[in-house]
Amino acid sequence: RIPGEREEMRDAKQAASKRKLIKMLSVVLLTFALTWLPMQVFTLSVHANKLLLKYKHINHIYFASHITAMASTACNPIVYYYMNGRFRNGFRRVFAKCLPCCSIPAPDEMSLGR
Repeated sequence: RIPGEREEMRDAKQAASKRKLIKMLSVVLLTFALTWLPMQVFTLSVHANKLLLKYKHINHIYFASHITAMASTACNPIVYYYMNGRFRNGFRRVFAKCLPCCSIPAPDEMSLGR
């Protein structure tokens, strides 16, 4: 075999891996954008019109938009768990160590996804 020669199987696996990565990063980006959008709209609206600060329920709106923005940090592990086998297996191993009552996944599930 000549060094640098194409290998169809290897190239197909790499292409599939890249597609999965792009899909996962797109979901993470979309989740981030959607969770931070209310806070950004709130901030821009208040800067554009200071009279909004006199609105009776402005504190509730701020609180809701802030909580939604902070939820983005909780969304990432969920996305990673469902879209990345290596993360899922590592999470299961750590979770099984923290809670002995939980069973450790079967050895064939423990592969690193390679």
